[in-house]
Amino acid sequence: MKPKTPVQPWHQTGANLNTIFCDLDGCLTRVSKRGAPLWTEMIQALRKAKTKGWKIVIWSGNGEQYVRDFVKKHEIPCDICLDKPCIAIDDRPDIRPKQKGWFMNPQEFLKWAR
Repeated sequence: MKPKTPVQPWHQTGANLNTIFCDLDGCLTRVSKRGAPLWTEMIQALRKAKTKGWKIVIWSGNGEQYVRDFVKKHEIPCDICLDKPCIAIDDRPDIRPKQKGWFMNPQEFLKWAR
């Protein structure tokens, strides 16, 4: 298993900013169920990313309308609301721009977003 590439916090890279894809339940809430307490640190980190130019895409297995209602109610910046993706198609999934194209859990995101 390859070790993780060290990643600079996004606000220190000076790189072109792109898109953050984020699951709702369990990432913006403390647990993966409807009505769970908000994870305010995650929401604040997304707000900060948005002010730095990031696009935000949020999805949920509970559906697109659930996401729309949630982000509106909690004033979370979101460019696109989606159902949980099932399949991602990419002609070259092996190619990722430098410091892009990795998955991280909420704790890793909070560390990265500092």
